[in-house]
Amino acid sequence: MNIKFQGWRYNKGTTQLEVLIAAVILGIGLLGIAALQMTSLQGSANAEYRGRASDQAWSLMDRMRANLPGVVSSDYLSTTAANCDNQPTACAMTPGATTAIGTCSAAQVAAWDLWEIRCSNGVQDALPGGTMLVTSTTSTTYQIEINWLTRTDDDSDDEAYSDKMTVNFMPWTDPTL
Repeated sequence: MNIKFQGWRYNKGTTQLEVLIAAVILGIGLLGIAALQMTSLQGSANAEYRGRASDQAWSLMDRMRANLPGVVSSDYLSTTAANCDNQPTACAMTPGATTAIGTCSAAQVAAWDLWEIRCSNGVQDALPGGTMLVTSTTSTTYQIEINWLTRTDDDSDDEAYSDKMTVNFMPWTDPTL
């Protein structure tokens, strides 16, 4: 008895349809990876901006603590943006300063501190669209608000997105508290 076995018909290669499906799946995966990379870069830039804003706020807080007479007389309060074209008298202990720190008033030191933090490699240079405001919520509590433009995932629209950092601090302890 002769039994003829008819087996399945096997292909010896891949069809064009299989190759096309594999290419589409691979392409979708690569697009997902590219989108993830863009989101990662935007998040990294925004984190860098937040770190710069934090550095600027801490620098101003240290300067305010060092110039308590200027803080007491409200010389650091600023509710408007700084005019970076009008540089005040350089009242700082820096090499090459034209004015000795001992000859400056507390108001002059405060004006220099605010100008330097905002304008001289500060908020306006380190942050895109950077602005800084200093306000007082009570007689002993100050608030530093730093705003900047942030990167978005879709730069095709005309809206500008912004981020901000607000720091509240007390430069000294009021003895009447």
